[in-house]
Amino acid sequence: MNTYSLSFIFFFFVIFSYSQEKEEFDKIIGLKLKREVKEQKIDSFFNVHKKSLASNILADCFHDLGSKWYFKNWTKGRKKEDIKQAIYYTEKSLQIKRTLPDIENCSLNKTLYNLGYFNSRIQNFYDAINYYEEIVEKGKRYCDAALPKKDKILFSYQELGSSYMAIGDFYKSVENFEYLISFYTNKSDLKISDYKKIIHSNIQLANIYALMGYRENSDLIYEKLNIANSFIDKSNLRNTDSYSRRIKQLEGNRLLKLGEYKNAIPQYEIILKDSSNLKQQNLAKVFNSLGLCQLKLSDYDRAYTNLQKAIAIDSSYTDPYENLGDFYVAKKEFEKGILYYQKAITYQIDITQEIALYKLPSKEELELALDKITLLNHIVTKGNGWISYYKHQQDSKYLEQALLTFRLADRLVDIIRLESTEYQSKLFWREQGAKLYMKAVEVCYLLHQPEEAYYFMERNKALLLLENITHEQAKEISKLPEHIAKREFELKRAIAIAENNREKKDDLSRNEVYVQKDRYNRFMDSVTVAFPDYARLKKNVIVLPYTDFKKKYISQTKSVLQYILNEDQGYGLLNTGDDVLFYKIQQPTLVNKNGIEMYQLLTNLARSRDELDTFTVLSNKVFNSILPKDGYTRIRGTELTVIPDYILQQIPFETLVVDPQKSEYLIENVEVNYAYSMSYLNAKEKITIAPKKNFMGIAPMQFDPMELSRLNFSDTEIKEISKIYNGDVLLEEQAKKTDWQNRVNDYRIIHLSTHADIGTTGNHWIAFRDQKMFANEIYAMKNQAEMVVLSACNTSIGELKKGEGVMSLARGFFHSGAKSVVSSLWTINDKTSKDLMVDFYQGLDQGLTKSAALQKAKLNIINQYRNTIPPSYWGSLIIIGDNAPVQNTNMFLKYGVWLILGIFLLGLVMFYAKRTKT
Repeated sequence: MNTYSLSFIFFFFVIFSYSQEKEEFDKIIGLKLKREVKEQKIDSFFNVHKKSLASNILADCFHDLGSKWYFKNWTKGRKKEDIKQAIYYTEKSLQIKRTLPDIENCSLNKTLYNLGYFNSRIQNFYDAINYYEEIVEKGKRYCDAALPKKDKILFSYQELGSSYMAIGDFYKSVENFEYLISFYTNKSDLKISDYKKIIHSNIQLANIYALMGYRENSDLIYEKLNIANSFIDKSNLRNTDSYSRRIKQLEGNRLLKLGEYKNAIPQYEIILKDSSNLKQQNLAKVFNSLGLCQLKLSDYDRAYTNLQKAIAIDSSYTDPYENLGDFYVAKKEFEKGILYYQKAITYQIDITQEIALYKLPSKEELELALDKITLLNHIVTKGNGWISYYKHQQDSKYLEQALLTFRLADRLVDIIRLESTEYQSKLFWREQGAKLYMKAVEVCYLLHQPEEAYYFMERNKALLLLENITHEQAKEISKLPEHIAKREFELKRAIAIAENNREKKDDLSRNEVYVQKDRYNRFMDSVTVAFPDYARLKKNVIVLPYTDFKKKYISQTKSVLQYILNEDQGYGLLNTGDDVLFYKIQQPTLVNKNGIEMYQLLTNLARSRDELDTFTVLSNKVFNSILPKDGYTRIRGTELTVIPDYILQQIPFETLVVDPQKSEYLIENVEVNYAYSMSYLNAKEKITIAPKKNFMGIAPMQFDPMELSRLNFSDTEIKEISKIYNGDVLLEEQAKKTDWQNRVNDYRIIHLSTHADIGTTGNHWIAFRDQKMFANEIYAMKNQAEMVVLSACNTSIGELKKGEGVMSLARGFFHSGAKSVVSSLWTINDKTSKDLMVDFYQGLDQGLTKSAALQKAKLNIINQYRNTIPPSYWGSLIIIGDNAPVQNTNMFLKYGVWLILGIFLLGLVMFYAKRTKT
């Protein structure tokens, strides 16, 4: 018999053996026996065959043991030991499969998917995400060819969407569901299963937007539910009750949150007609929502009945406890109400714990909580309950409890934010924090505790910018290798480029953003493992302590004015050399309205006496409403750092009229500069920079490809400034985007005289000779500038994110490294801008601080044209950040020669005097 025949027989024997042993195992799994008997047979199988089984067979057997036996048992009895064993054996299967060189990638995917799915069922979402992400990554590389092989990949996108939603990383969740919708809607032959995926994904998107705020996202929720309904009709799935129930539940909740309680109730009543088909947990949610509507309508008896029904159906569902707390607070039974809030908190952590009125969860309990989002709502509600109790009893001990509760909520917001990896999700959680911090400052005001108020005001400002600095400091302290830091920077830039391309709104561009973000996240995960010190330090975002703040930034000549403001409330905190003024802003709604009108007047003021008179009256109203009379007395003649909030971020305080009779502006007696927060300002000062060169000025002048108007005075502006601060000048054809990008990290002072705007899509841009640079590109680059001057329009305006600030071009330059930025709040006149800028640099050359130099330049215009030029001509430019003087390295060139000559002549005189004496 030849060798070929022997090989064939051996191969056939192996295949036959594989089939035989696998068949035997499958038969055991499929037997209908008592559990003990079946497990004995499974043990016996492995005892007999384990050593002789080929690795691929053993891996498949472990895989099936996890899914077809232990997980199946868990779904029936929900015993923890079963799900633990399911995960254990599936992990063993994965370990073996990873060692097999010829393993099919899609076989690996099945095991990875099961591990993701099992972990997500017991709310181990972070482990689940890691497994799903690996499938998506491998799938992109290996499984794009055939649809059947993509099934686990597509399922993984769906599960990733749900898992990210569960941990509060909402924008990542949205990305995954939008990818799925895009994939299925672009198929030419949609099957019923495809329609179901589209419907489910749209309902999930509505659910995500609901979690982010029913009021804020009402239109988006309504839109996604309508899309889901339209696909139900297209696919003839109208009789699929589960989809219709979910849609009605979300629509009912949307109406409830909008205050349309009577319209919401019928939605719930329709669902309850089919209650026999509802899962217990969903039924409890419907009764809870119905009860809440009735509570809001003061229909207390029905509300109480339905909330108790919800608890009876599912005692672990915590929302009804919070609503019963509201029920008792509404009836002025505060202690009972707060006890129910405490029940909601306690049951979110451990339903077996004893309920104690004053008990709050530990940091460890917060970190281990499975549903942190719901827990946060319960904690904040309890804090508000203490405030209500105080207002009824006027006992300050309840305010002390409220403050403790809000501090705990602050800690939980941080935990959720740090667990979020998507920047937009971090911004969302900053907005949630802003609501909390306002309530905390209210409590501080009632307790007369300005130091505590300072802490919460700081927490309310630019924390993500501070977090970015902390990351940079962590790299230095942990000695992160340069090539690692460089790779991180390159990956961030790749995301920025992909996001710019996404403006095209095609599927390829959207997918590229996902790919680049996934690549970046995987890289950072590996860095965290390799450099644990870096991972630990970058989370250590610290607010500048109040005592250190006072010591470093407050004196007889230096004051700081901080604000916290929203639609309904506002407070100011003024620290001067003498004392502290902590005050409440009266009629904040009117303040915001007047602030908006003032800004609109500033952006449109013409040389009209009537318009100027209108502005003077309005500006004085705003001034009086945001600063008490004795406050102005305290800041006269000082250098004032302003940390504005909400609408006040759009108003240059320099233009506030302090005396309408004399048309006297605040800038005439106060030197004003701005900061995002004192903690951020302090952290920025600690960053060391080492630029190679002094000054770079850029003036494209004309912008033919973009059809923007020519800036006739911009080259003159740059040339005159470069005579004061000598350096490199890029004019016209030299002022191209790539030229600037390649050189920006080398300069101490960067001055751009060009066009800029917010754009139709909200993506800010600044123009170079050949093309625009967008804000997300600026965020992803590096600079070492002591000062960036944006002599361009609208560089300090943008979308207002509560709790974080204005998303402007100026902020982008801070994020990329600048210590201070001069930017504009509206469109400015080319000629006026040129004159102002030249005067500003002359002031800097004289050794003035940046704000003093800008004040002097503006006063030159005011004193010369007080009654003819409105403040819109000089008020737009503001200085943000470090206010130290900018040393002119050209001083030596200007005065050094004379100094050397003087020393030389003095030496000659002394030499001849000595000779004469001799």
